[in-house]
Amino acid sequence: MSGRQFLLALAMVASVVTGTQAAPRLVATRSAPALPAWTEFCEQHASECALDLAEPEAILLDPETLAGC
Repeated sequence: MSGRQFLLALAMVASVVTGTQAAPRLVATRSAPALPAWTEFCEQHASECALDLAEPEAILLDPETLAGC
């Protein structure tokens, strides 16, 4: 590896590391209100917004599940 290639590689690594460390982190400090459009939708279509505790928390997107779509 030539000196120029080494410096280029070093600069690329430094930019990735510096960019990652310098990236700001978003931290929630309070709850966000519902969007007005969502509130209006739920008022008009309450069954679409009802919480069903029997539904799974996560849905596996495998071929069998996708076949039912």
